[in-house]
Amino acid sequence: RDLVRSRGLGDVYKRQGLYIELKRNNNWIINNNFNEIFYHIRGSASNNIFISGAYGFTAHFNGIDWMQYALSSQASLVGLQVFSNQVFIVGYDQNTAFIYHGLKQ
Repeated sequence: RDLVRSRGLGDVYKRQGLYIELKRNNNWIINNNFNEIFYHIRGSASNNIFISGAYGFTAHFNGIDWMQYALSSQASLVGLQVFSNQVFIVGYDQNTAFIYHGLKQ
């Protein structure tokens, strides 16, 4: 899925090419401009959204700002699951598969 619906606020986030768009009050606005290739958008709330994609690109939205993380410049990130206090990112780097597990502090 390329849509994330937040609970309570009615916001919707979606992947649109190289952009994340936010639908608020029936208006779509661009929420970022990464200029990176990403495949997945997942979240548990409007202040806990992750995106991941090619070349190890990963970013997190905390409700105010996006923060980028460089996991591995050669990695393809093919799976993403977000919970309220955890994130799992699945990928591969050449012949090696891996799972990143992040915990919210």
